[in-house]
Amino acid sequence: MLFLISSILSDSIARAPTFGNALNLSRPAAVKTGTTEDFKDALTIGYTPSLVIGVWIGNNDYTPMDSVAGSLGAAPIWRQLMENFLSRTPVERFLPPANILRVMVCKDNGLRAETATSSAYMEFFLPGTIPTKSCTNPLSIPTPTEIEVTPTSIPNEEPIPTVTPTPTPTPTEIPREEIRRRILEQLTHPPGQEKKNEDQILNR
Repeated sequence: MLFLISSILSDSIARAPTFGNALNLSRPAAVKTGTTEDFKDALTIGYTPSLVIGVWIGNNDYTPMDSVAGSLGAAPIWRQLMENFLSRTPVERFLPPANILRVMVCKDNGLRAETATSSAYMEFFLPGTIPTKSCTNPLSIPTPTEIEVTPTSIPNEEPIPTVTPTPTPTPTEIPREEIRRRILEQLTHPPGQEKKNEDQILNR
């Protein structure tokens, strides 16, 4: 477990998005920064397999500092001290014990990589903690027959009223006698004249 912690704290690639190269040495080193919420304390503690240095900064009267974080105030001092003390010593690395397993995992999700690619890296695991799923297996895409479509109903939806078209009246046939009567009416009784006898009109 101690090796896994050292491996995490010495991963300069993982901490680069937050700290850049502010905590990097010319050799592998595990390092951790810290800052209290009121900025009364700022610290950086780091180590190699043979050297440990811790740096604390703060005011003597324990008043808050001017927003000085551990990575800004204590880290530069820690870095300089580590480089000075290690300048004439051989480079040491954190060596995994025999029970630690090395497995390739994918960068984006941490799942096991079956093949070595640029998107995978080597990670250490305790026995029984290796990812069981692979990130290089093809995804299972359901076929159209496997997708169940359920119609969605809108709650409290009012039915749309239907409009019944008004039937167009069909013309009805007028009897011949009625036509004859209307024609005679127009001929025998024009406006301003007396109504003439129907027999007189027909006998002309």
